Amino acid sequence: MSPSPRIGTNNFTKIGSTVATSEGNVEMWYMNTNTASITGVITYDNSFRLTHTADVSTYSSNDSIVFNNNSSTFSTSGRTASINLGLPTNTGSVCVTQYHSGYSSTSNVSYNGTLLYKLDRGSLISGSSYMIDTNATTCNMYWSTPVNDDYAMIQASFVSGEVPVTSDITSWNTVAFNSMTSTNTVNITSLGSINSIGTGN
Repeated sequence: MSPSPRIGTNNFTKIGSTVATSEGNVEMWYMNTNTASITGVITYDNSFRLTHTADVSTYSSNDSIVFNNNSSTFSTSGRTASINLGLPTNTGSVCVTQYHSGYSSTSNVSYNGTLLYKLDRGSLISGSSYMIDTNATTCNMYWSTPVNDDYAMIQASFVSGEVPVTSDITSWNTVAFNSMTSTNTVNITSLGSINSIGTGN
């Protein structure tokens, strides 16, 4: 695609692409503008009039994007495409895959994570899935067809940079909640959470 996809004057930057022989390829892009809300139509050039499938997803990331494609990790021909992406330690993340295959049907195609979309285009298929992995050092995702065929796959992780909380908090500034009757004038019995973290009551 050239130039990059855009929403109005807000451009996207490509973080990677990979090709499955002559049958197709997948690309991932991210929006340059860091804003809570942008309204508009995403447009991109298709001067060669190829068959395109665009998948749009939104994720909140305070830190960075960890990316991997298939160029150094597996062959582009086979039954199962799998990437085990290494992640920074103790960071919340959302792992996302984009997948293309020359297999002719979505029947009996398997994957892991939560499905974003799965599309049958007759002689080709494509799909996308995501996995929320709140506190791990790797994120393994796969797509698999019943028989071997050419494919392309990309995986990226949007890393939050925040250490996730695994349980409710039981104290506030070293004072146990069972020793407190209120915080910021709010009675403890009326307080269900602080900054979205349960008080344990």
